[in-house]
Amino acid sequence: MKSVLITFIMFFVVFALLKMNILDLFSNTIFHIISFICLISVVGCAIYFVGIPSRTKELAMQTDDKTNDKKKEQNNDEK
Repeated sequence: MKSVLITFIMFFVVFALLKMNILDLFSNTIFHIISFICLISVVGCAIYFVGIPSRTKELAMQTDDKTNDKKKEQNNDEK
């Protein structure tokens, strides 16, 4: 629910800036540079907080699940 609220606030701010012609003060090149900097910072924050998934962790989790399933089957067979 918070992300929806933040999205609406971002739309409100952007369209309010467009209506007040504040974004016209920036030239095209400056606006593109600012948007690329924002994109890089968002991706950087996502990588910092979430991390990059590694293939070895996924494989280790899959093998752990398989061994746990085999142990459960063996326990069921023994009973």
